[in-house]
Amino acid sequence: MKGKQKSICLSVFVFVLMTLPIASKAQSLLVGTGEFPPYISATEEGGGPIAQIVRQAFLNVGIDIQARYLPWNRSYAMARDLKLDASFPWSPNIQRSSDFYFSDPLYRFQRRGYVLAGSKLNIFKDDNIQMCHPIGYERLGYESELLKDNRASLIETPDMAQCFVMLKAKRVDIVVSETRESQEYIKKIFASPDDVIRLEQVFHEYDNHLVVSKKHPDAAKILQQFNQGLQQLKLSGRYQEIIQASKLN
Repeated sequence: MKGKQKSICLSVFVFVLMTLPIASKAQSLLVGTGEFPPYISATEEGGGPIAQIVRQAFLNVGIDIQARYLPWNRSYAMARDLKLDASFPWSPNIQRSSDFYFSDPLYRFQRRGYVLAGSKLNIFKDDNIQMCHPIGYERLGYESELLKDNRASLIETPDMAQCFVMLKAKRVDIVVSETRESQEYIKKIFASPDDVIRLEQVFHEYDNHLVVSKKHPDAAKILQQFNQGLQQLKLSGRYQEIIQASKLN
């Protein structure tokens, strides 16, 4: 009988552990992200500068993180459904704002258009522009204007690398990409960086954030702690050191 009681107690204990919120199970948080070189990548030192900023901000308030590098749509869904405590970096839109709370900004990004050297494309006058942008990326700023005015058709790919592959093959006219991210792919895909030209027009500037699901029981606490740690990182000068060391500026 005693053995049976012990078995029941053990089963109840295991069940309670399984039903505890993610953040309550361990001293660290489980955080999802994805490939966004050179800002974030499993192959970059420390995961890249934005990953370093997130980790250091949490460490400033005594929290360690376990980072999972996942496809972006999976990172989003897992954070929304509480299989992750948080995810980064995301910019706000209507859908995301309904699913998540957002931290203070991590970094300001800038998107521009990239065309093949020798291209005669005039983004202010031409029609029937074949424009490439990956699935899941927001269509904002001048890119949104081109689509709204029906002057451009959107070609969607699984990732940004495929957009530049299509540009090289002349299957699209222009790729809209974040400035430093584009440099990484141009270096890998083209024989020379001179094969691609960056247009002067800034398509969009935006901030990205750490996000926590609105369903997470500790959402307010996690974001308050993270924002506190991020502020400490900036006041100490460490934030700028990370940015300068990565040569993002």
